[in-house]
This record gives sequence, structure tokens and C-alpha cells, in this order.
Amino acid sequence: MEITSNKMVESGAKTLLQCYVARLPPTQTVEWRKVHSNGTQTVLTRGAMLLTAAQRRFSVEKSKFLDEDVYSLAIIMTRYSDAGDYRCAITGMDATTMDLTLRVKDGRASEEEALNETICEKESTKITCPFGGVQILDVRYGREANTRSLCRGHNSGYNCTFDSIVPRKLNNIRSACKNKTSCRVRATFRDMGTDPCPDVQKYATVTYACGGIGKADDPIITDITENSLIEVGKEVHLECLTTGLDANTTVEWKKVMGSREMPLSRGARRITSNIRLGVVEETFRDVKVFILMIMNTQLEDAGTYMCATTNSDNPSSKTVTLTIGDKKNRIADVPQTVVMTVSQPQVIDIGGNLVLECLVSGLSGRATVEWQKKVGVAFSLLSRGSRLLVEDQRMSILTNIISGQRSFTLEIIGILATDDGVYICATTHAVPVRQDIQVTVRLDPVTPANLIESKSLLTPVITEITDDRSAEVGMDIVLECFVVELSESTTIEWSKVDGRNVDILTRGLMRKTRDRRISVQQDFFRKEKIFVLRIMDVQENDAGTYRCQTTNSQPVQEELKLTVSGGVSVTEDPEISDITRDTSVKEGDQVVLKCSVSGLKSSTVQWRKDSSSGALLTDDEENIINERRYSIEKQVSRQQMVFILIIEDARIKDAGVYVCVTTNRDSVQESLQLDVEGLAGLTGLALLAETEVNEIICENSAATIQCASSRTIDITRVSYGREPNSKEICQSKTSGGSCTFNSVSPNVLNRLRNSCNGKSSCRISAGNSQMGGDPCSGTKKYARVFYTCSGSGSNDFPEIVQISPRQELSVGDNLLVRCYVSGLVDSSVEWLKVESGNRVTVLTRDARVITKDQRVGVRQQRDNRDDVFTLTLTTVKAADTGRYRCETTNANPMNSDVVVTVGGSSNENPSIVEITPKQDVNVGDNVEFECYVDGLITSTVEWQKLGPSNRETVLTRGDKRIINDRRYGITTEKFNEEDVFVLSITGVRAADEATYQCITTNVDFVKDTVELVVQGGSSNAVITKVTDSPTVSLGADLVLECFVKDLVGANTVKWSRVNGRIVTVLTEDDKKVINDVRISIIKEKFRTEDIFVLEINGVNSNDAGTYRCETTASPSESMELTVTIRDSGNGSPGTVICEAETAVIRCRSETITLSDIKFGREPDSKTICQSKTSDQPCTFDSVPSGVLQNFKNLCDGKSSCSITASNSNMGGDPCSGTKKYAKVVFACSGGGGNAPQITDITPDQSVRVGDSAVFECSLLGLGDSAVEWQLVKRRATVLTRDNRVITSDPRVSIRQSADGATDLFTLTIRPVEETDVGTYRCATTDVVPVEKDTQLSISDGRDPKIVEITLDQTVNAGDEVLLECYVVDLSGSTTVEWGIVDSRDRFKVLTRDTDVVVSDTNLKVERKVQSGEDVFTLIISNIRSVDAADYQCQTTNSNPDKEKVIVTVKGGSSDARIVNITPDRTLSAGRSAVFECTVENVGSSAVEWQKVDGRRVTVLTTDDERVISDRRYSAIIEADGAQDIYILQITSVKDSDVGTFRCEIQSRTPVSRELELKISGDNDPKVVEVTGAQDLDIGAKLVLECFTTGLDTDTVEWVLMGSGNSQESVLTRGTRKLSSNTRLSIDMEFFSPEEIFILTITNVRTTDAGLYQCRTTNSNPSSMDVSVKIGGVGGSLIVSISSDTAVRSGRTLLLECTVSELPRRTEVEWQKIDGRRTVVLTRDTQRITDDDRVGIEIDQVGSNDVYVLTVAEVVNSDEGSYRCATTNDPPDTKDVSVTISGAAKDPVIVEITVDQSVAIGNEFQLECFVVDLGSPTTVEWQKVNSGNDIITLTRDDRKLVSNSRLSISRENYQGEELFLLSIRNAASDDAGTYRCETTNSNPASEDVEVTIDGGNDVAFLSL
Repeated sequence: MEITSNKMVESGAKTLLQCYVARLPPTQTVEWRKVHSNGTQTVLTRGAMLLTAAQRRFSVEKSKFLDEDVYSLAIIMTRYSDAGDYRCAITGMDATTMDLTLRVKDGRASEEEALNETICEKESTKITCPFGGVQILDVRYGREANTRSLCRGHNSGYNCTFDSIVPRKLNNIRSACKNKTSCRVRATFRDMGTDPCPDVQKYATVTYACGGIGKADDPIITDITENSLIEVGKEVHLECLTTGLDANTTVEWKKVMGSREMPLSRGARRITSNIRLGVVEETFRDVKVFILMIMNTQLEDAGTYMCATTNSDNPSSKTVTLTIGDKKNRIADVPQTVVMTVSQPQVIDIGGNLVLECLVSGLSGRATVEWQKKVGVAFSLLSRGSRLLVEDQRMSILTNIISGQRSFTLEIIGILATDDGVYICATTHAVPVRQDIQVTVRLDPVTPANLIESKSLLTPVITEITDDRSAEVGMDIVLECFVVELSESTTIEWSKVDGRNVDILTRGLMRKTRDRRISVQQDFFRKEKIFVLRIMDVQENDAGTYRCQTTNSQPVQEELKLTVSGGVSVTEDPEISDITRDTSVKEGDQVVLKCSVSGLKSSTVQWRKDSSSGALLTDDEENIINERRYSIEKQVSRQQMVFILIIEDARIKDAGVYVCVTTNRDSVQESLQLDVEGLAGLTGLALLAETEVNEIICENSAATIQCASSRTIDITRVSYGREPNSKEICQSKTSGGSCTFNSVSPNVLNRLRNSCNGKSSCRISAGNSQMGGDPCSGTKKYARVFYTCSGSGSNDFPEIVQISPRQELSVGDNLLVRCYVSGLVDSSVEWLKVESGNRVTVLTRDARVITKDQRVGVRQQRDNRDDVFTLTLTTVKAADTGRYRCETTNANPMNSDVVVTVGGSSNENPSIVEITPKQDVNVGDNVEFECYVDGLITSTVEWQKLGPSNRETVLTRGDKRIINDRRYGITTEKFNEEDVFVLSITGVRAADEATYQCITTNVDFVKDTVELVVQGGSSNAVITKVTDSPTVSLGADLVLECFVKDLVGANTVKWSRVNGRIVTVLTEDDKKVINDVRISIIKEKFRTEDIFVLEINGVNSNDAGTYRCETTASPSESMELTVTIRDSGNGSPGTVICEAETAVIRCRSETITLSDIKFGREPDSKTICQSKTSDQPCTFDSVPSGVLQNFKNLCDGKSSCSITASNSNMGGDPCSGTKKYAKVVFACSGGGGNAPQITDITPDQSVRVGDSAVFECSLLGLGDSAVEWQLVKRRATVLTRDNRVITSDPRVSIRQSADGATDLFTLTIRPVEETDVGTYRCATTDVVPVEKDTQLSISDGRDPKIVEITLDQTVNAGDEVLLECYVVDLSGSTTVEWGIVDSRDRFKVLTRDTDVVVSDTNLKVERKVQSGEDVFTLIISNIRSVDAADYQCQTTNSNPDKEKVIVTVKGGSSDARIVNITPDRTLSAGRSAVFECTVENVGSSAVEWQKVDGRRVTVLTTDDERVISDRRYSAIIEADGAQDIYILQITSVKDSDVGTFRCEIQSRTPVSRELELKISGDNDPKVVEVTGAQDLDIGAKLVLECFTTGLDTDTVEWVLMGSGNSQESVLTRGTRKLSSNTRLSIDMEFFSPEEIFILTITNVRTTDAGLYQCRTTNSNPSSMDVSVKIGGVGGSLIVSISSDTAVRSGRTLLLECTVSELPRRTEVEWQKIDGRRTVVLTRDTQRITDDDRVGIEIDQVGSNDVYVLTVAEVVNSDEGSYRCATTNDPPDTKDVSVTISGAAKDPVIVEITVDQSVAIGNEFQLECFVVDLGSPTTVEWQKVNSGNDIITLTRDDRKLVSNSRLSISRENYQGEELFLLSIRNAASDDAGTYRCETTNSNPASEDVEVTIDGGNDVAFLSL
């Protein structure tokens, strides 16, 4: 023996101790032991087995070094406690030992050295020992002399001591640090105990040592993946290796982005929304590996990734840099030139306005900037570019260009507490540039006492402004304004003042004017901020007064004057290069007018009506006219700007002259004429004219005469009859010669005038009765109506159809009211505030805010035929109380008011006047409780049910039911001045007995209670659910389940069949009532519910109908369901398969013989395959003979066969557009009828609780019967039937597999519980069932162990060999097996217990008991050379113990061996397989071909004889010299043949080799590979190759895929060319096992570009695509599209389409697919659809363009498929599916901790369970102090107070979110009310009272 010498290692290092032993006897082994100072020893290892409990840090390994055994003991992360003596000992009577000494030292100092830490007064520090506990030796406090430089001392320490602190305080510090690796020490008067020298800066010196017990070692990250360069599209794995993790600590992967870290994963859970990321946790010994996987890497994945532990004390972290290159190895774009400047951190009062600015320079391409807000560990995207991405009306985003920098300004008005946090400005580059801004929202009101200390509230002062300036035209001037004491919420405005007109030029760093010559920037001089206004290219009209003014509530201002004179004016000479020509449209059409202008500098363009000074329609990009049909767009085209005026739904009044005019001094203009054709064919100009026009109206018909909406009709005269020579008028065959045509009588004329005059339109009928008589009977007549358009009329008669009801709010709430208006044409809608004396203040007009109150917002939208105007008012005040009026602006305005009341809880003092007295009711009765309340203003009333410890369950709140139990109801009534809240309970149950509480919801709530007593029955059974109404096929099995809760006593459940008034009881409890052998009933238990399972085997048409599950209690409860039987129609009987569906036809013990298949639809067959078109003509004929033969070849002779009913499979489409079905007629023939036989079953087994139990049952000759696994105790409980689980126990699973005629049923129970003990029966369902049992028992927890085994043996051939195995702790059904282990470590069983399980007469096994040990002796007589092997003894429990002995045989004949075997094969279903096995020196041994399935081995052939009953198998032996070839043949391979095949020489030590057989394509042909993407020049040769497998009767097509409106083009099918393209050819080559189809196109053209697809022609086609570009045209342009999306109704839909390599003149469209109709929504950046809810933006992310489609306030009709498509030919397209869901639910607090009573110093925890918690709503814990003073302690999982004793955690518990508040070391100040409250607009809250008992210590809770 030899041992490592004494060692000294540093704490935390790895220690390796080695012990070398030679010639160790087999009955002995080696142990490592720890020798303690008292002489005792702890055994650490025995052999290669670790025995110490510290398995996380210790490991042992046995190895060989020459002829010595080496036992290595490794200690990972050595601790001080590991120091001491270690002993290596050989076990046995004559034990040999050797010792060594291990010493451990600190990495900074030796164990004997003391360490010091100095802490300045009023500061604290953390003392840390990396590997061991902190031992405080001494603490000294004060100041030593001559220490002026220490802790900023201002003296030498006069009159000050520096002594150890008092023992009591020293012990406090020692206790705080004891057994910890780190602790914090504070140098304060309170902690040190005394103040040795007041007014002198003191410090403390802490003397300590490391080496105590310490907590568990801090987790450490030991290694991380090296920096990597990855190609775009590849997958990358980043590994992080850790040690020392405990139950409370895990590892996070984060992406480091500047100063911000984005969490990606926590532990093994992904927490980012990026679905391309995944994380896997693996364990290797004591090392945990966290692998971050990034699939399909993109350029934006480049960057730095951090792996960090989550412990707070001493976290460990490592980083790795990932570089992404494209396919040409170009590295991702890193924006080196981007420079970003952001606002300073902000502190702002609640209710104020927040302005955050981000200035960026160096942006390139379409890269832009995002504003984000950090929410917990995630990030909320607020804006991208100039687009706001959140539905928060308080937010806005403004963009500008300031001195070459792009400004992105985020504004938030009416700041709320939830706005507190970190805001991030970031670019959208692949590696973004970003900066953070901390925003703190101040909740406390400002008082005079702290006003002076608050810099943010000091009044700003303008200290200086530029003097009056004079400038010449063309110069640049700079105006400066110096300001001090400018708060974070206040900024500076520059404006130009002209009398009363004030034109705001800039606000802060934003330009407000459209004049691009003006810019603003900010500078600093000492404490002053300088706002610099710059005016470029000064013009004469810039002269005037300029004002610098603050934006606070009491603004200060300074002014200067600018004089402009002389100089040479730099003129602006714009030119209108093009304008739309005069145009004429029909009423209702869209009008698009374009005006192209070049040479614009500071001026812009306006559209006007009638003349250059006429009505202003638009100014630059702003819509000025108060008409929502008008819109303006501006596009930049080359050196021009195009101003596009769009008029939707053109009307007569739109006709006229439109003028495009520039705004410079010498303006230029161009005009066009627009004519609108009206309903009567008259143009808009005619309808506007005051000249007389006429309308002809044929006899017995009517017509509308019309004027523009601004004018009215004036009928001048009307004539009736027929004029001569007027055949062409009103289609008359007469000329009118015998008919008069005179003016109608004055009475008729007056009647028509009364009806029409004064209106814009009027409908007139022409008939004898209407015109006053018949001038010529028998002749077709007409009327001519003459009229003029004059005056002013209107078609505008809007109506307010609905307005929001009365609103009652509290101070600080948000107001939202809606006004629905119909018939709105020309007028606007205003929201007004009605003040005292009916004075009104205009708040909004249409979608514009008129008032200066920044809390006001308005939104206009369309709802069906109504316009909806939504007024919002944030953070309401008491002064906002009043009437708000919605009013139209037409000549006869309509209006409607809504009353808004804003109140506070202080003025509300409700009282409960009366409550219902105690109620005594019986089970099943109904009961009502009334609660009369007086004095309610803004609060309401809750009904609550009081549980144990008076725990409250909220039943109702106001007039809403809160509890999810429909038996409860709530109604509200009014009695005099009192509010009555009536709680009702229907069908009272015993569990309803309780005390019910009526309580008001105001702060100073009042409450009263009523008691409910329930008589009769201890419980009422409740049916919780039944099976959904099923549809089953004729002959199938039907299973119906009924789940029942609270079933007690004699109450039970019955199943009944209901047919009108006739009810037939089928079962009661677990007994069958009806005499029907097909029906059975099973009763099971699942948790708290009873399950009654009704089964009907082989249903027929009479089984269709209604089934009822009903309790027998009084009152009873029932649920019904409907069973539909799918019959086979009116033809011959057979299996019906609906179109596009697949079914399996099956014969159990026989084979299929197909006779006919019909396809189509029979008349009057609506019930079959759910068709509504049975009356449409359709045939129902047999399929073509060739098709039938194909199916016969597929199915005949098999026991099962899969058939798909489709047009292609059935040979054609008999009736397009009709739902069809196939009827398959077949017979089952052949086979036996013999009873099935159970050939094998798993033996009895004993497992431990928590392990898995697996039972296998093999059956031969299974006919039509099914197979069940049953658990037999007092009675048999069916667990499974065939491959279906019957029990509701989720731990049970079943797998059915087949091998020829043998079926295997595998039952698994995972994990095993003690109640699973019993007999498990495998049984058939025949009339006389076949069954076998096996036992399951629970082991006592101690596994059997092999303590000794015979040493390795070397014997001569012919000898007898004895191998002994000694075992202890055998129990139950566990026994011992002897077997052989081959070179692949596979185990073949020879004996089990005392049975030999192989057919070898030379083997024998004996069992005896010796000294309490079981001895199993394997005897091998007449041993041969082939018996030489590794023999293994092993136990049969679930955690077996194993030991080996090597037997070597000398002499004897040469061994048989397998020389060669066929390699693994992959074949198509239906092909033949041939496997060869070449054997040498086989002698008399037999050779078997076997099928291996796990531990199950099926012998297929022996030598040349078939053993398996499957006739597809055959065996042949061929001789080849000294070798024999054993050939296995399988004809028509199928899925069940897949697996491992073994060739094995049958000897005592079998020799074997294996191969794998796979079936390609799941029985279908498959395209396995196509040529990669092609990019060719025009005229080149295109060659595309398609590799396929599994082709049989099917073939392959090459297709040029269509897109947009173009259809796909099939080019080839098989080797036949279908295209007329003479440049195209097709060839086929065979390269086993693949067939290659080669498509060639010579002299390619751009029209050959596109997406080519190779696909198979079977019913389940396989395909692959290849993109081809010719001369830069074609190929896949769309990189990705948003995944299928679900969005709630009323929210905003956002879809993204990422595009790259877009060719010139190619644009991108978003389209909505509506059936066969495609609606274009957007094209490039232009909205095409009329729906103004649709928006489009283009962003640049990395090197790609992202087209972002938004649809605001989605409705149900927005659901469907959306397509992103390019406009090239052929286009590239990708689709995304959008579903619309209902409104989000308010979160509900379902449970909270009951009131707590806690002793001082103890820890207490408060739990709050919440459901329906949707983003961004979360939960706060609050402390409610006296006077309703509320302190928010936590929000979500973040702590908001600095109390170190308080912590918060959040986790998901069974679908509920749990927020756990913990407070350690409770103090008396911790007593009080704690509230859990949600943060949504309608918050839910629950309170819990905490009382603190005992002690007089005073603790300070830092809140």
C-alpha cells in the first residue's frame, strides 16, 4: 500500500487524495476514512462507492496503474472543516492502514491570521469569507490620534478614545455573523453602544477570522463556453457550468446590452418571449450545466451573454461573446458611429407631466429608435420610431431633427404611480446602442417645510436673454435664453408674438413650428441652462418679438425684438411641375388629387377650394378642413415633393375648383376642375347651378331629383303626357301625336312643391293619380319636372343614439364616456363641459382636443353605422363634477348629457339600516338575504361568506356576482332613500350553512351579519361535468363519464336513456339495471370526485339519443348529453369515411378482403359527414377498377389498413363544392377462431414508493376480444382496455404493440404509491376470459446488496465450474439472476432464482442460506471454449445491484464467430428486405434471426426454419467455403417491422450482431433533398435535382409555384414533360435507395425565376422548395412573418413582415384574405384600404426591413388570414392567421392568509392568491396605517421599501399567481392591516390583520 503525502491546500480549491494497493484479495476492498481528534472514524468510501452524506462535494474513483488498484478521493471546493487526518484502510481481519494530514488555509491569509475591516461612522460594509463562516474576534470604535486622513477626520482625534465596544453589542454582531459566509456590520451609535466623542467623525475596526462552519458554499460558475463566431441560420449552444447551487439558488442567462441586462432564462425555464431560445439543465455528478440554445440564429443575436447565479449575497457570473456572420461570413452590423444623449434622471410629482428626450446621431438606413420601460425582469416596448405601440392615451411620441441629430421625445401626461421605473432609449440595430433613464414618481404631497429643500419645486428664473437684434436678409442668427432652478418637469418655450397671436416655435428641445429653418439646442454654463434658438436664412417676415417663457404653472418670461433689413435676399423659387388633370367621378367614388412641387426650402404647399384664397383644406401634412373624408399624404420622389389630397366617398358638394398653392412670398399655384356626377346623371356643377334643370320620370315609376347638400330644390313647373316624336323617351311605340303634354294643374304643382321645396333631394312618382288625370289612355306617358337649386339646404340630420350612463368616480380615477352618433354627414361632434348658468366650455371637436387641459383626450372611431366619440379625462378632481354634453354642430344641433360625480371617501358615511334575521331552511330550498343601506355615494356593498377564523369569501360586489357559483344571485333595489342589496341562493346545500356578512366598501366601512342554518343531509351531491356530446361510428365502442362531487351516505348516481317522456334506467351505482350484454358500468375515484363510466360495446343506430346522469339525492341533480351514431347512408353496409379524413378498417383474427368502394354523396344524406348540401346533384358510384385494385393490393390479406377519402385517391371529383364521403365494403376471412392465449406476463415485483412499476402481457391469437389490465383487491377495477386508459388516475398509462400474431400490452404506473399494492390481472373480454395475475408489493426501502462473489476463474475445457454470489437484504418478490454480459454490455439471463431459463443441460443453479446471507451458486458442467465470458450476478429489484466474474477457458475447439452482417437498412413500406449474416466455425450450434424490442426478444427463424407465424418471413442457408450465410427475407415490409434485428449463434455464451431496419416516410414516398437556391445570369443553364425515397405507384412533380393571383404551373410529372416550354427537359436516375428527378432549363430568362417545388403525387404529398433568381429577379424575399396571433377585441393588432434583398421597383403589400377575395390594405408606406384603423410603418432591424401593419381597436370581422406579399412577378408571399378573442377579465383575489398573531422576533408570511392576472396588471402588498395612510411595500416581485427584514416572491401555483410577503424578526411596529391589491383600473383587494404579541423591544420598520 502507498498513499499521498501530507497536503496543504487553499480553501475553495480541489483536493485529490490517492491510495495505491497491490494484490488486493477479492474478498477485501479499500475504504477512505476521516479520523477525528477523539479517535473516532467516519467511513467516506468503500471500494468505488461513496458513503458520505456530502456527496455534492466528494467523489471516489477506482482505476488501474500497472498492477496496482488506485482509489482516488476527490474533494471539490475544499472547506476549512475538511482539514484533518485521512486514512486509507484495507477491510478484513488483518486490516492495513495508512494516514495523511490535510491542512486548509485562507486564500488571503493563513488560519492563524486575523483580518481587519474599517467602517466609517454612519456607514456599513459587508464582511465576507469565501469558504467558511465569519468569526468576529473584536470590534473597536472611536478615533485614534493622528488619523486625519481616515474617514475624512477634521482633527487628530482629540479627547476621543478608541476601545472595544461593550460585550452586549459585540455579542449582537457575533450572533448576526455566526455560521454565515457574509454579514453586514454598521458603524452607528445604536450598533456600537456608546458615543466616545460627540461632534468628532469616528470609525469602527472589525477584527475577524474565516474558518467557522459557515453556510453552504456560495454557488460558483466554474466554466462557460468560449467566444464563438456563428453563421446566420445555424443553431448555437452556450454552456454554463456551476457548483454549489442550493434549493433557493439557480442560474440566469442574460443578454448584456450596454448598461442593461435582459433576462433570457431562469433555471431550466425560458422567460423571454423569443421562441427561438430554449434552455436545458443537465447534471454531471455535482456539476450542473445550464445550456442556452439559440435556434436559427439571426444577426440581432450577436452580443454579450452573461451566466449569473441568483443568490444575493455573493453572486457569481461569467460572460461569453457571440458573433453572428451572414452566409458570406460578414459580421453583424455594429453601429460604431451612433452617438446617443438622453435626459437626466427625473423626479416628478404624481399627476405631473413627464418629458423624456433622446438625441441620436449616426443612424443609417432604416434603423430607428425605440422607447422601452423595464417591467420587473421583462421589458415593455412603448414606441418605435414615430409610432406609439401602447394603448395609453396619456403617452405620445414626437420626432424631430435638431442640428443634425434626430430627436425622439416621449411625453406622458397625468403621471401615475405605476409610471415609476427605468425608461430605455435604444436603437434597432442588430447590436443596439441604448441608455437608461430612472424616473421616480413622488407620491407624498409637497409641504412648505420641504419646499425649500426640493430643488425640483423652486420657481425657475430667467437670468438673461439675448439683447434686441438686427439682421440682414439671408443671415443666420442665434437667440439665447439663460435659466436657473429649472425643475425636471418644467422646460422652456421659444415663441414669436404678434399682438394677441402667439406662435410657439420650440418647446424644450422639440421644434413645434413647421419652418425647417428654425432649430433649438441646449447648453450649460455653470448652474444655468441655455436654450439656443437658431434661425437660418433670415427673411423679412422673421422680424418681430420673440419670447422665452417657462412652462410651469406660474410661468416667467422675457422678450426681445428682431429687426430684419437690407441685404441680398436668398429667394425661394418653388415650381409646381405636375398636377392632376381635370377629372370627373361618380358620387361615392374615391378622389385622388396629386400636386408635385420642386424647389421647396422653408415654405410648404396648401390645397384650397375654389381659389388661392378660398377655403383652406390642407397645410403641408396637416388636414385643416373639419371633414373626416379628406386626408393628405406627402411623398418624396427624386427632387420633388408630392402632396396628395384624398377625398373618400365623393359627394356633389365636392365638385369645384381645387388649387395647389405654395406658401412662399411669391407663391405659385396650379388648379384643376373636379366634377361629381349625381344620382340622376347630372354633374355636380349642374346641381350647384341656379339655372333651371329638368328630370324625366316615366309613367308608373319614380325618380329622385337632387341638389348639392348646400342648396335646396325649387320646383318651377311640371308637365305630364307625351310630346310628339318622342318614341325614344320612356320606350314608347307611339310618337305621342294623339296625346297632350301640358302643365299639371295648380293643385298638383303646389302638392309637389310642398313635398320637395326646401330639401336637397326629393323622390317623385309619375302616374295618372299623382299628376291629376290621364291625358291619353293607352299611351305610355312621362312627366318632366323643371326645378332650380338655390339657397342653402342640408342633408345633415345627425342623431345621438346612445351615450354613457351616469359616472360616479373617486378623486384620482380616470373618466371615460362614449357618445354614439348616427347620420353624421357634414357637421362635427363636440364634447362640452356645462358650467353654472348653462355656460359651456368646449373640450373637444371631432378627434381634436380644444381645451388646454392636458388631462383631456378624445378618440373618434366607427362602429357599424355609428360614429363613436370617446372622451377621456385622467386623474379626475372634485372640480370635474358636473354635466358633460355631447353635441352636434349642424343647424339643428342634437345633444345629450352625462352626469359625472367625483367624490372622496372622507365625505361618505353610509350606515346599514336593516338586515334579514337568522334563516332556517332545508336542503334544496331557496333563500334570500336583504341588506338596507343608507348614505352610499361612491362606494357600494359586498355580500361575504364568513368561513373558519372569520375568513371572508366575497360573493357579490354592487350588482355583480363575484363568486363562480351560479346558484348565487344579486339584485339591487331602491326603498325610499335606502339602497337594498338582495343576495339569493337557489338549491341550498348543507355546505351553505354559515354566517353571511353585508359590508360597505368605503374606507370607514360598516357591516352586519346574518346566520343561515341548513337542515337535512350533511352534503348535497354535485355533478361537476359529463362527457361532451360525442359522435361515434356504427359498431364502435361508446364511453360516457359522469364526475360527481360530495357523494355521501346512500346517495348514488344512475345513468338513463331519455326518449321524450320515456326514461329507461341503464345503471345505478356500479350495477347494471338493463339486460344488455353490451352495457357495463365502472365506478372509480379520482381525488375528491366519483366517476361513473358507462360503456356500450359495438353501438348500433338504436343507441343514438339523449343520455342522462342523475343523482339519487333529494333534490336530485342531473346533466344530459346527446350521442350521435354515424351510420353508413342508404347503400350497402360498410365503413363510411368523410372526405379529407382517414380511417382504419380492421379484422382482429382474420384478414381483410375488399369488395367495393363507392365515393360521392347519396340523396337525402345530410346527417352523413355533416353536409348541408344533400339536395345538390351528386353521384355515388363505385370508384374506377384501377383505383379499387390499388386499394385491394394495399389492404387484402392484412388485418388492418388505412384509407383516406380524397378526390385524388378515389379517382376524381364527382361533385365539386359538395362534402362527399367514401363507403368501403369489405369482409373478414381466414384466421382461426381459437381462443387467445397469454404466453407471458411480468413476474411478481417489489418496488419502492416513488419508483415506476411496469407490467407486460403477451398474447397469441387475439381475436375480436379486447384485453384489460385490472387491479384486483376486493373486486376487480378496470385500469385499461386495449390501448385506452379507463381509470382517471393520471399515473396510469398503456402501450399496445404487435409483432406478427403476438400482441404485447404494457401497463406502467408512475410513480408508485402505497395504495397500488395488490394483484394485477391481464384478462381478455371473451365470454370465457383468459387471464393471468402478477403481484405488486412495496419494498421496505433497503435495496438488496451483493456482498461477495467468486473470484475470476481460469479453467480447462471439460471442467466443472462453480460461481457463487452472496446477497443480503433480499425481500418480497426480489430474487437473483445469473447471466452473461456481452461486449455491448447487454445482459442475457441464464437463471432466475432456482430456475434455469435457457435450454442448456450443462447449467444448474442452487440457492442456500449461510450466516444470514443468500448464496446463489451457478454450476457449469463440461465447460466449452465458447462458454468463456463475463458472468454477472444481479438482483431483480428496480435498483439492481450487480457484480461480475470473468471465466476464461483453455483448450477446446475454435469458437464460432460472425464474420459479417448486412448494414442498417432504410426501406419504403411494401418493399422486400433481405438480411445476410455470415458465420464461421458454426459447428453444431444453431443460428437464430431475432427481433429485439427492449428486453423483449422474438425468435423469427432458427437455421433455415421459420419460427414466427408471419408468412412474410423466410430463411435460407447458403454455404461459402468454410463460412455459412444465414439469409432472412421479409416481403412487403410495414411499420411493425421497424426495429432491431439480431443474428445470434446459440451457444452458452451466444455470439451476436445486430442491424436496424427503418421505414421511410411513414409509408408514404418522401422528398428527402432538393438542389440549393440558385442565382443565375440570364442565358445560363438551370439544373434542379430532387432526391426521393419510397416511390411505388406514385411519382414526382416539378411545379413552378404561383403567388398573388397567379396559379401554380405543373412542369413535369414523373419523366413526362407537361410544360410547353421547349427549353425544359426532365430526366430520372436511380441511386439506391433514392430516385433522382432532374429538371433542366436551358437559356434561362427572368420569367423562369421564382419558387420551384418538387412534390410527390400521393394523397399525403411530401415536398421541398427551391428559390431561383435570374439576373437578380425572383427568389425568396420575405425572411419571416409574425406567428399566428390571438388578440382581444378592442385592442390593437400588430403584425410584422421582415423582408430582405428587395429588387428595384418592388414594393411590399399587406393583404387581407377574405375567402376567394384579396383586399390590399397597404402598399409600401401607403394605406390603400378605406379603413382608417389600418396603419403601416417600415423599420430597419439589422440588415432587414420590417413592414409593421397595425389595426387599431380590432373587431370580430378583423379575424382571418393576413398576407405579406411582394409586388414583383412572381411575388413572394407569407400568411399569418389572426383570431379575435373577447375582452380581458378583471383579476380576482381568490384567497389570502387569515389574520395572524405573531410573537416578537418571529417570522411571519402573508400569502395572496390571484387568478386572471393579465399583463401589465400586477399585485401590490400595502400597509394600511391609522388615518387611512397607505404605504406600498411591494409591487409584483419587487420590494419598494428599504426594510431589510421584508422580502417578496412570486410563483405560479396550480394556475394561480401566489404573492408571498415575508417579514423576519417581527417588531411591534409591524402590527396592523396588510392589504393585497391588484393594479388594474378596477382593482380587487383583500386585507389581513397582523397582531404582535409579547416583549417591550422597539423595532424600527423602514418604510
